[in-house]
Amino acid sequence: MATVLDLSVLKAFMPVFSWLFAFLLVYGFLKVTNIFKNDGINALIAFVFSLMVAVSGTATGAISAMAPWFMVIIFFVFIIYLIGSFMGIPTADMLGTLGGPRGAMWWILIIGFIILAAGLSQSFGQQLLKAREGGNQTATVTAPGSTGSPSIGQNVLLTLTNAKVLGMVLLLLISALTLALMSSPIK
Repeated sequence: MATVLDLSVLKAFMPVFSWLFAFLLVYGFLKVTNIFKNDGINALIAFVFSLMVAVSGTATGAISAMAPWFMVIIFFVFIIYLIGSFMGIPTADMLGTLGGPRGAMWWILIIGFIILAAGLSQSFGQQLLKAREGGNQTATVTAPGSTGSPSIGQNVLLTLTNAKVLGMVLLLLISALTLALMSSPIK
C-alpha cells in the first residue's frame, strides 16, 4: 500500500547523499582550519575523500546510521532555542544553563561522539566480531550473562545491562556530581 511517508525510493540515492555529506563535511573542516589556504586544493581533497566514502559500502552504511540521529539532535536544539527565544530568554542565559559556550561545546562533542560510536559500531561491529572470532567456527557454550553471542547488538546490550557495568556508571556519575558540586563557588 502506497503511503505519503514511504521513503524507500531514497535508499537508492544513499551513496549520493553520503558523498555530498562527506564532501561538505571535509570541505568545511578544511576551510575552517585553513590548512592549505587554497580553496581549489581544499575542494580537491574533499572530492577525493568523499569519492572514497561513496564507493565504500560500509562508510555509506555508517553515515546512513548516524545522519538521522544528528538531524534529530539539531532539530531538538533548534526547537529548544526557538522556545527559549519566544519566552524572551537571552541566548547567554540559555548557554549558561549548559555551562557557558565551552560547556555547550562539550555537550555537543560528547553527544556527537556517542552518535559516532553507535554508528560505527552498527556499521563495522559485526565485521570486527567475526574477524575476532576467526571466521566460521563452532559455537562455544558460554556462561549465562556473558557476552559470547554472535550478534554485536546483543553483545553491546548484554554488556551495558551487566550489573557490574551499571554499578560502575552509577559510581562514576555520583563522583562526577560530587566533584562538580564541591568545586562550584558558594553563592
